[in-house]
Amino acid sequence: MNPDRLEFFVAGIPAPQGSKRHVGNGVMVESSKKVKPWREDVRHAATEAAHGRVFTGPVFVMLGFLLPQLASDPHRRQHRTTPDLDKLVRSTLDAIVSAGVLKDDALVYSLVAEKYHARTDQRPGVTVVIYDKTGFASNCRADSMADAAAARRKARA
Repeated sequence: MNPDRLEFFVAGIPAPQGSKRHVGNGVMVESSKKVKPWREDVRHAATEAAHGRVFTGPVFVMLGFLLPQLASDPHRRQHRTTPDLDKLVRSTLDAIVSAGVLKDDALVYSLVAEKYHARTDQRPGVTVVIYDKTGFASNCRADSMADAAAARRKARA
């Protein structure tokens, strides 16, 4: 197991984190019934893959969503319709956080996410890759701050 990287696949049909609706007495519920089972699948897969590991510093996350093939166009790979990619990301990251694998989704400093239609030989789901970049992030920040300071000094001269 690589201590700087966690990768796992969650089989199933990815469900977007939709709107919540108010049902009274301050109680909000998900408007989509598909979100809860999807988040449970993600939580289970994340917990199993992490073996107790918790990311507590800055992370770079890659999410590759594979959605079911279109019956009308089985050769199309790029997914151009609903669900919205940002809502798929939100439901998946929220589940990873609730699994305790990522302390907070605010720790995600960089994110790459894509959605495609699965080919006939692929299962729908999501591939999740999380990179721990604590050292890398601070080095980049220090370098960019030094570059900015040098640029300010040069501008004043």
